[in-house]
Parts: sequence; structure tokens; C-alpha cells
Amino acid sequence: MYASSIHGESMSEQTRWTSIRVPVELRDLIREVSEKEGKAYWRVLVEAMSFYVTLKRKPYKKGELDVLEKASWYIAKALMSIGIFKENPTEENYRRLERTLNQIHERLGVNTDYVLRVARTYMMVEDREGRIELNMSAKILVFDIIYNKILKTVP
Repeated sequence: MYASSIHGESMSEQTRWTSIRVPVELRDLIREVSEKEGKAYWRVLVEAMSFYVTLKRKPYKKGELDVLEKASWYIAKALMSIGIFKENPTEENYRRLERTLNQIHERLGVNTDYVLRVARTYMMVEDREGRIELNMSAKILVFDIIYNKILKTVP
């Protein structure tokens, strides 16, 4: 039985209960979440399993990716590209970075021009100031993605 089949139901007398052996650290984590959210241990586990089953369900359709997952993917992709470029600022790595940032611009509608300008400058002069500017542009890009894709969608 999937966790989602009991999610939302109240446990009654006819419910059969059991116990499971878990590491002490996991029990402590369940206890902490239970206390913090004011939920029974079994409810914490049902929600965790429901979340797990949802994440593991395959195949994903493109339309099923929620806003947070999509934003997280593009943030990770951008930061990896920026990091690779920063470590080895070649023309080839610049083109890869440019391709990634163009995808972000086209698919998320986020302006990425400022990152490319900073990267182009850094490629010409590799110095500490350029690395700092590149890091700052990465941070601004992350903020822009979060703001445009997550915070703007919250009513």
C-alpha cells in the first residue's frame, strides 16, 4: 500500500499497528519533526513516504515538474556552468556557459546578460576582482530565478 492511500485518513480502532526498527538518529529526527509540526509520528512518516513515492514516480512528464523543482534544476545547472568557467575560462567553456544562460533566459524568462558580460570580462583578465564579480553575478542570478519563478507565483 502506498503512503498516499492512507494520507489524510485518521487512524481508528480497526487500524493494525506495528513497530519497526530504525536507527536512533532517524527516530530522533521523526520526534523533532513531530514536535515541531504538532503531528503524530505515523503522520510524519506517511507524509515523508508520500513525498518519497511522488519523487520516485517515473516517468516524469515535462509538465509535471513543479516550479520549485524546475527553478532548482536551472540554479544548479547555472552554478555548475559558472564554476567550470571560473576554474577554466576558455572560449569553449564560455560558449557552454552562454548556452546554459540562454536556456535559462528562454525557458524561465530571466535576464542573464549581466552574467555573460562579467564572464567575458573575466575571460580577458583573470584576477581576484573578476572572480568576486563572477560570484556576485551568480548570486544575483540565483536570486532572480527564485524571485521570478517562485516568489512571483505565490499569491
